[in-house]
Amino acid sequence: MTTIGLATERAASGIAKVYVDSWRSAYAGLLPKRVLVGMSYERQAREWSWVIRNRSETQPVIVAAESGSGVVGFVSFGKSRLTDWPAGGLYAGNSDTKGDEPDKIGEVFTLYVQPEWQDRGIGRRLMSASFAAMQERGFGRGFLDRKSTRLNSSHGYISYAVFC
Repeated sequence: MTTIGLATERAASGIAKVYVDSWRSAYAGLLPKRVLVGMSYERQAREWSWVIRNRSETQPVIVAAESGSGVVGFVSFGKSRLTDWPAGGLYAGNSDTKGDEPDKIGEVFTLYVQPEWQDRGIGRRLMSASFAAMQERGFGRGFLDRKSTRLNSSHGYISYAVFC
């Protein structure tokens, strides 16, 4: 049974494994092999531990865990980086935003599911949990604007946006 909840530092090594394994699977043949082989579970565990410890208010991390398997997916989100991403500008100041202030627009920063756990609805559940958490934190809108391999294969290289 999959459980969804806020990450604690204890989950950092599981998050790191999902992150590295997902990159190695999704970008094999697209990125140089040395880049993928050079990715480190330990380095990623330190980075995600730091994010969970120091940025839990501004970049919460939600994990999907399976009993007996540990962390099988995760999502992180926060205030939209409107100036950094073209998609953010589509929602800021647009008449469709219903007066949302730019600091009330959330963005999904990362969404990864362990390759062998994909196509089971875990990513969808993580997205739902992140949008619910955005709403709890006062965001009026939220979006994901990524061109990941998984989204590309099913959505044809489009910016994928979802509103709260």
